[in-house]
Amino acid sequence: MKEFVKGLNIHEQEIEIKVDDLYFRPSSYGLIIDDGKIALLRSTVNNKYIFPGGGVDLGETMEEAMKREVVEETGLVVETADFIDAADAFFEYTPDNLKFHAIQFFYLCTVSNNSLITTDQIVDDNAVKQPQWVDISGLKIEDFSKHEGDLIERLLNKIQNPSVSQ
Repeated sequence: MKEFVKGLNIHEQEIEIKVDDLYFRPSSYGLIIDDGKIALLRSTVNNKYIFPGGGVDLGETMEEAMKREVVEETGLVVETADFIDAADAFFEYTPDNLKFHAIQFFYLCTVSNNSLITTDQIVDDNAVKQPQWVDISGLKIEDFSKHEGDLIERLLNKIQNPSVSQ
């Protein structure tokens, strides 16, 4: 087994993380598109865009966790969800001095409503703010945190060019 892995700190600087210090964190995210726009949040740490979603609680499926997190962070109710991608991420979350090996699952979703909640209505999450609809055509890789790696490029390609087979 490796002793260290490369990851990113909260300031998006590359760091080495001791494997014994890692917490395993499965997480699940929703990509919700409506009329050429996608529902995104801003990170409270670096103000970059992030997809609604988060950690899976024990006893939850990936899809159940994504639906719960989407409601908590955006107020949107997911009707359908199709798995589209997955990735690993290694990162340090400084406020709590925790280091994670995240397995991230991404779903393309449809919702029953399109009214977003405000930042002060977000449930139990100090890491995100400003739920908003963002024009898909204007999104760039640099708009997202680096710890997502090449995943963002793959996801942006899938949502900006849905007719192109992957």
